[in-house]
Formats: sequence, structure tokens, C-alpha cells
Amino acid sequence: MPQRAPRVALAVRILVVSYALFTALASGLLLTTADASPLGMLLAFAPRWWLLCPWALLVPLAFLADWRTAVTAAVGTLVTLFGAAQFELPARPPANTSSRALRIVTYNTDLRDAVAERIRQDLQRWDADVVLLQDCKTIVADSLRAVAATSLTTLTVHVQGRHCLVSKWPVRSMADVSELVDPRSTQHTALRWGDSGVRYTLSTFMGDLVVYSVHLPSPRDALGTVRWLETTDRQRISDALQQSITARANASAVIARLVQQETRPVIIAGDFNLPYGSAILRRDWSQYTNAFGRAGTGLGYTMQAGVFPVRIDHVFSSPALVPVEARVLGGYPSEHQPLLVDLVRSEF
Repeated sequence: MPQRAPRVALAVRILVVSYALFTALASGLLLTTADASPLGMLLAFAPRWWLLCPWALLVPLAFLADWRTAVTAAVGTLVTLFGAAQFELPARPPANTSSRALRIVTYNTDLRDAVAERIRQDLQRWDADVVLLQDCKTIVADSLRAVAATSLTTLTVHVQGRHCLVSKWPVRSMADVSELVDPRSTQHTALRWGDSGVRYTLSTFMGDLVVYSVHLPSPRDALGTVRWLETTDRQRISDALQQSITARANASAVIARLVQQETRPVIIAGDFNLPYGSAILRRDWSQYTNAFGRAGTGLGYTMQAGVFPVRIDHVFSSPALVPVEARVLGGYPSEHQPLLVDLVRSEF
């Protein structure tokens, strides 16, 4: 490097170190405060992948400066990728599992009529044992029934409020989660009948499974006060964000308590409206296996609201069920995209 370059190298070194510290701080804040406060909610739903963009310039510059700066840039990139952006790599599946997988697809259809027009082809493409649709319109439910009526294989369709189920396996029981909670309790007010969730018991080749289809309250309106600058009143913004946190936290806690009472293998899937890394998600669901966190690859964004992609649709399972594949599918006519997961039975 020319002798006049030391100043340039120093400037690069300062930029790299400063940004590495910034992204480390951002990763730490996300891990500790996401969805735990109004600021944490904004961090949780922020477009985290943007933090990777500056590294595209800083990494090449760092390698032109010196090896220490290059190492700092490399470590900073990894911290940003796996800490802030929360990139996933699949874990090695355990050896002691059954070979046959149960496939589940969860998909918030966003009340889109277009889903009805393609649902037959989608069901064939997915080839899933269980399909859970949230925000399932009547026209989509009617299309599902028509598919089941003309299918060469036995398909069971159940509709409860805005939840639709398609199953290759018999449904032994079905109940809205609000029916499982004492209507006189404060917990009941946290749930919306026909929307918050449905509990199914299925008879499958793995034995009886309990499956919950979940749809927690949306943060859309609260985030809109910030995203679209609907108000400049800081207190009003803070209150709206806190109310959203409270509503999602309460509904999640009620369903988590119901799930904890289950004695059979359980799958919990749907639109949690909780970004991966959310404090609420950790509090209520950390004892269960997150399918994409275990078997997925990449950022796993399941919902794209403009330039704000987030991973808010999840599949959780009890330890008896091991995820061996998790993929977010693309090209569907909605902001949400389907999440496909294969699970096998643990032999332990």
C-alpha cells in the first residue's frame, strides 16, 4: 500500500471497528429486549437484514487495510448475520428417529380470494399430512371442501371461524381455544373466538397427535402509527406499541398454558405475530422445538410487509417430534408465505 495510505487504512479501521461494535450492540439489544418494551418491539419488527448491507463495502475495504481489520470485519459480519439478522443453519438430525415423516404446512392466507383459485394445485404440490390455514375466507373453505369431495384420497376438512384444517388423517376432536378456558376468567378476554386458535386431536401413523392452529393479535395497527407517521405524539405511539405487546403476550400465555397441560405429542403452528427472538416467544415457547430454528436454512422470512420482512409464522413441537426439514415457500398471493415442515418421531 502506498505510503500516503496509512490515513486511509486508519479511516477504514475506525469504520470497521465502529460498525462491528454497533452491530454487536444491536444483536445484544435484540436478544435481550425484543418485544419486551415499545423500543424492543420496534427492534423486533425492524428490517434486520439491512444491517448486513454495509458489510458488503466494509469487508473488501478491511482486507485492503490490514489483517486485524479484516478479522474484525469477518467476525462483525458473522455476528450481524447470526445475531441481528438471525440467519439459520440446520442442525444434524438425531440418529434415533423413525424414517417416516409427517408433513405440516401452516399458512396465513391474508383473507385473499386468490388462494381459492389455486388451492387444489397447492395441496397437491405440498403433499402435506396436515394443512393449517389462518385468515381462511369462506370462499377458500368452500374450495377446500370441493377438493376433498373430489379427491381420490381421504381428506378431512374442518372450518372454525377463520381457521381451516385439511388433514389426511382422521380428526378425533376439535375445539376453539376460547372454549377451553373458563369464560369467567381474565384469560378468556385475551382470546378471540374463532380467530385466536383451534385445538385438534388427530389419529396419525405416529399415534394420536394434538395440533394447535394459532393466530395471535396483529401488531399492524400499532406499527402503523410509527411506520406511516400517523401521529407525532410520542406517548400515543408508546401506548399503542405497549398495548400490542400486552395483547400478544396475554394471548400467547393463555395458549401456552393449555399446551403445557397436554400429555400427548403436540404441534403448535400458525401466525404467532411474534418475530423470532421475541421475548414473548422465548417466555412461552422455548421449551418446544422451533422447526425453522432447528431444520431451516436462511433468514426464514414468512411475512413481507413492503420492505419489512419478518419471521412471525412458526411451527413448534414437543421433544417427541423432531423437525428434519423446514422451508418457507414463495410465490403465493399474500403477504404471508407458507411454512412447510417435516417431523419424525423420536425413538427415545
